Amino acid sequence: MKFPSDNVLGRSAIPMAMVLFLLSFVLRYSLISKGMYHLDTLNLVQKTDVFLQTGDFQGQFGPGYPLMMVLCIVFTVILQMLGHADTVFAVNMVSVLFSAASVPLLYLIGRKIYDAPAATMASLLFSVSPIYLGVSVYGKSHAPTVFFLLLAVLFLIRYLSGERRSDLIWGSVALGLMGSSRVQDLILMAIPIACFFSVSLLVKRRPIGKILSRLSLASLIVVMIVVVFHIPYILSGLDSQYSSDMSDFWASGLTRNFKGLVSASLMRTLYFFEINMERIGMIAALFGLGYLIRARRFLWLGFMVLWILVPVLFYGNLHTTAPRFFTLILPPIYLCQGYFFAQLMRCNRIFTVIGLAVFVVAFTLPLSTISRNLIIRHQHDHIGNYAQWVVDRTEPDAAVIMCDEKYFVSHLASREMVGRPLQFDHVDDRALYEFKQRLDQILAEGRPVYITSTGLYFYDPDSAFSNFVKRHYRLTDLGWRWYEDWHRGEIFQDVIRSHLYRLELR
Repeated sequence: MKFPSDNVLGRSAIPMAMVLFLLSFVLRYSLISKGMYHLDTLNLVQKTDVFLQTGDFQGQFGPGYPLMMVLCIVFTVILQMLGHADTVFAVNMVSVLFSAASVPLLYLIGRKIYDAPAATMASLLFSVSPIYLGVSVYGKSHAPTVFFLLLAVLFLIRYLSGERRSDLIWGSVALGLMGSSRVQDLILMAIPIACFFSVSLLVKRRPIGKILSRLSLASLIVVMIVVVFHIPYILSGLDSQYSSDMSDFWASGLTRNFKGLVSASLMRTLYFFEINMERIGMIAALFGLGYLIRARRFLWLGFMVLWILVPVLFYGNLHTTAPRFFTLILPPIYLCQGYFFAQLMRCNRIFTVIGLAVFVVAFTLPLSTISRNLIIRHQHDHIGNYAQWVVDRTEPDAAVIMCDEKYFVSHLASREMVGRPLQFDHVDDRALYEFKQRLDQILAEGRPVYITSTGLYFYDPDSAFSNFVKRHYRLTDLGWRWYEDWHRGEIFQDVIRSHLYRLELR
């Protein structure tokens, strides 16, 4: 196994890296979401405001995502100093900046592994990936996670080429920051990175004891950084909900959600990738892996396969999997695509023309797939407008029945949100009648009760809940507004007409 020397990334790489960053940043900034597309964005905005008002550092559900919280706070403070007081814009800008900065990092990695043409094409394709571009324009922890992962991989490759301790330390720091953003992604990536690191040094005939000592040093740095960022949550867990949130997250994210190493969910994952890069892109990635075999570059091949396979076998087998989970594995896929196109164009003039034409198609088709969705989210804040409309049409003492959109309404005004049975497969009759008792009590107090279309029809197997409501209550339609559902993921456009109904006893 031969590692490139550091002079491969001479000054010639810097101009292209800067161009790629600027192009990616302009694209993302021009498509930044107007409002809060996802419930997690709302949560980031709320907890950023809480910190700025009270100094109380709070985390999101589950591991807390402390680095993302820090970034949101820092971006908000900086933009407020520049005269832009909108927390929503600041939180969305975190993803814009870090996703744009990750594109030149992939280019630098491609220069290390392959050459400039392969690296350029890989980074361009990565920049317009529907899955990655989709999470690049609203507040979410995926873009910083990918940025620090790519930074860690770049330092790892630098270390394996020159074995400078500083590269190992900086790479470990980057991995620690990645884990402080999304610790679950760090756990998944620890396997391919540790294998690549160890096997590379074994190939270079380094003693096993020395390899273990370096792994131990890197692991210690990573764990220390992750722990330091999570300390505020760990300490507050004695008096707060952090411990129970972690327990619920572990149960809902793994024990009840994970179907095993092979499940029907994997087919849905393949569907995500087909939308993300079209079949032509999937074929190009497979051919890129084939070229690695042909070139006998088995170490890079193994690293990329593990990088792809480990997260796919976990996230791809979740009951509630979503496209955004797979941002983690996009870099090796596009590195394979870039390598394929570069090799194809080296054959002869005919293959150069063919390769360039296929590359243009692989670039433009995914961009056209996602651009319409992102343009609509850039121009319209459907969720925020819908929440404001519900507030305007309901009284302060009203009770409202909604699903996940209730959090956006509660963010704007105080309304009692009446819980309702929410099941994927079966609605329990006892839960329905307990719901009815609560509703009848509110109506007996003379307070108005409302329900939205999403509150009536979502999470409703066999229409059991909606039929129950219609059977016992009279619904008066008060109109509708556009509402966008985010659950299926950024690459889908789920804008629907959601009505508001007033409920009265029959």
